[in-house]
Amino acid sequence: MAHGKKPNPNFSSPRFFLRLLPLVFVVWATMFKAAAASEDVRVPRAPVFYQPKPKPAETQRGLISLETKEILEFFEMFEVKLGTVNFGRIVSILLNQKNDCVLDLRKCPVEKIPDVVAPGIYFPRMKIFYRAGPNPTPESLADTVSRFTKCLKVLGNMAAGSLILSGEGTWMNSATGLVMPDILSLRIGFEQVALVGLSPGLLEWALASLSTCPQGQMELILYKMDFVETLEILNCLCQKKITNLIIFDLINLKTLDCTVLRESRLEGTLSIYNVSLDIEVPDPVAKALSETCWVMVDMEEYLWLIVFGDAVCPVIIESLYLRNFPTLEYFECSIAALLFRRNMKTKNLELALASGSNGVLYPDNVLPLLNWCSSKDMGSLRHIHIKIVSGKLSKQLPVFMCKRPVNMENLPDLESITVMSIPWTLVKGYISSRRYSLIVDIPCSYTTRLNMDTITQATPDKLPNKDNSSQGCSVM
Repeated sequence: MAHGKKPNPNFSSPRFFLRLLPLVFVVWATMFKAAAASEDVRVPRAPVFYQPKPKPAETQRGLISLETKEILEFFEMFEVKLGTVNFGRIVSILLNQKNDCVLDLRKCPVEKIPDVVAPGIYFPRMKIFYRAGPNPTPESLADTVSRFTKCLKVLGNMAAGSLILSGEGTWMNSATGLVMPDILSLRIGFEQVALVGLSPGLLEWALASLSTCPQGQMELILYKMDFVETLEILNCLCQKKITNLIIFDLINLKTLDCTVLRESRLEGTLSIYNVSLDIEVPDPVAKALSETCWVMVDMEEYLWLIVFGDAVCPVIIESLYLRNFPTLEYFECSIAALLFRRNMKTKNLELALASGSNGVLYPDNVLPLLNWCSSKDMGSLRHIHIKIVSGKLSKQLPVFMCKRPVNMENLPDLESITVMSIPWTLVKGYISSRRYSLIVDIPCSYTTRLNMDTITQATPDKLPNKDNSSQGCSVM
């Protein structure tokens, strides 16, 4: 090689790459610093959290917000654990709580109930109750009412799927002379409200406060209040849309007359049972109820006949549940039953029998009911369920149901018949032999006891094929 000439660099030499490493490191570090300086780093904040705004000094010291701490302590007195999330050292409360909120007012004196609780917290179910002793004093009753009203006022900024106010039925009849506080102005409504065992004054106050809820519709439940004789107490809710009205164990209720029922403001479920046997239903109320298209009606048999027995137009009900239903010819041959059947337009019928024969349900208790249902006027029936309230099934009934599929020719849309939890096989179409199939076309005067010996002596190999019977047909 001649002197004065530089050698050509060898790019494949390891020494060449080692000399480039410092330069590559400097370039990479410069680019990283520039990217970090220009990047806008944001701390994500989910909108579903209730996060108080602590003071800057508290944030710097890493202390829990005083407001959040008071809320947690308030619910801890009732052994209610709220769902929380931590942002660093800041505790935030979840807006949508997964657990129910049950507040026993005996655990919290009125002076320890705060004036304000964080708004917007939602519970699936909220129950506020108080269980007093057998002989409450006027002072204890006044203190109980104060706890109820203040607690509901505090929680009026919160939301719940259902709200239950319960006096547990121990002090309601004694708290009649108490002065009730001003009506609350609730900011958040409830989908379902249950008022259980309240005093007359507290019931009136609670209904008036519920009338201020911004939510336009609710389900209302009234339970175990012996002093209630009329439903006029609901008139304050006439501007609300009560989708479902459930009334039970108001044993002294004497009339259904009220604006809510008279103007037919309901559209979902009407459930009334265990009320006075002498209850009165004015004609305007009966007319309005019979002209409403119901999702479900749940009544005792005698009340059904009072409310819907004189209906001129067909009564349209998605699901009908009749309690204390008679089992024998007393009802099936009456004029009321014929009116009932003529005016019935329902898809799901459930009959809760008061009792069977000596407390036992036999096939001849069930067959007249199926015959009663087997009518062209009730052709829209899809499901029939029969059960007994007090008593048990006879041993012959499951055997009879297994060996005798039933064919109800006048109910083409019928899909199922169950007695208690036992399904009854349905047979559709023309059947040439009745030896192993029962066709329900017996007259209304049917009262003959079945020959159970003939039924129980049938041999299994002559019964309908199991696979075919599950498809709704039988093999003769």
